[in-house]
Parts: sequence; structure tokens; C-alpha cells
Amino acid sequence: MPVTVSTFKFDFANSADKPQESYLLTLGLDETIAGEKDIYYFDKENDKWVAQHATKDQGATLSIEVNHFSSYAVLTVNREDPKEEESEDNPSSNAGSEKDNNDSSNNLPETATNQFNLLLAGTVLLLIGIGVWLFRRKFN
Repeated sequence: MPVTVSTFKFDFANSADKPQESYLLTLGLDETIAGEKDIYYFDKENDKWVAQHATKDQGATLSIEVNHFSSYAVLTVNREDPKEEESEDNPSSNAGSEKDNNDSSNNLPETATNQFNLLLAGTVLLLIGIGVWLFRRKFN
């Protein structure tokens, strides 16, 4: 799935001062993508995106009032798959699919290479060669 990201960096002359008032942050969105859209803030302490409950403006934009500048993005959440939501809320859950965890045949996957087979064939040919050499040496 292709993802388009636009990154903007703003440098302020007096970056040591914290803002005294809130600012209106307005971000555009792609209405052709299905799902619930919102502006999310990246919380660096918890390493996750937090929904900001933005208001949809006229046109294809979302707006929120912010009191600090950080990483913000418009993300789309598909609420049709409740299992996906549970895995996002529970960070200790296994990232693999259920099929991977519940293999009823208890067989290991076929991940081996032919290297063992080649090693075995080489050893057999070496033993045959040594046997032929010893046989010819004994009778000559």
C-alpha cells in the first residue's frame, strides 16, 4: 500500500521561549481513503501516536488547537476490524498471526537449504574415491 508523507520543519528565531498561547494547526487529508481520520500527536515518552480529536473543516482539512509544536500527522483508522484494534492497545500481544501460533500439524516449516544434502553427497563421493584408490593400490 503506497503511503504519501509530507514533512515540514519550522525553525523559530527564539526557540528557547515556550509559546504562551495556543495555535490552530490545520492539516489536509485525502478523502478518497476510507476510514476514520484524525490528527494524531506522536508521544515520544510512550512511543505511540495519540488521537487529538480534530474537527473537520470545510474542504479536505482537519484542525486542532495546540499549545506546543511536535510531530503531528493525519492518520486513518479502519474500525471494521476489532482484532486489529486489540493488538494496538495491547503491546504485549504477539505480532504474528493466529495461524502461525496454532499450527495443528506440529510440523516445522521447511526452511532448510540443500547444504546438508550437498555435504552428504560430497562425503559419500569422497569415501567412494578413497575406496577405489585403496583397491587399485592393493592390486597394482
